[in-house]
Amino acid sequence: MSETNPKPESLDQEELVAYLDGELEADAVRRVEDRLTTDERYRKLLQQLERSWELLDDLPQTTTDERFTQTTLEMVAVKAAEDNKELKPAKEGGSRTLAAVFFAIVAGVIGFGLFGYWLDRENRTLIQDLAVIEQIDNYSNVDDIEFLLMLDSANLFDSEVDDD
Repeated sequence: MSETNPKPESLDQEELVAYLDGELEADAVRRVEDRLTTDERYRKLLQQLERSWELLDDLPQTTTDERFTQTTLEMVAVKAAEDNKELKPAKEGGSRTLAAVFFAIVAGVIGFGLFGYWLDRENRTLIQDLAVIEQIDNYSNVDDIEFLLMLDSANLFDSEVDDD
């Protein structure tokens, strides 16, 4: 399991490396020097780093010619071009993914609409029969449709009836 915060030793080492390289500001330099006077472990870490620096100074210095620099830069350019080629298919795949998501959303909306229409079919039937449903109490008092037709043919009722 990796820790999210760096260890205090590595922070101390980074601070001392910056101190040895002369990268710290004046107040940070004073803080490091004050700690060096009081903290034995910190002082030993500085001594180890100084010895490492001295050993590095003892290593033979190598020089490189212009050809080495040129070939290195060419290799970097080739690698960058290869990486760029690898990114292009990923971008195309991203547009394909976006298109697939778009079509999935459209299909979902259409499916939702059709499903809602299908579920609402019973309500549409009720709405078509609303006039009969509103008068169902009156119609239930009549036993036979022929009786209603006979009353209608006898012209006993006005064709317009006021509900007032």
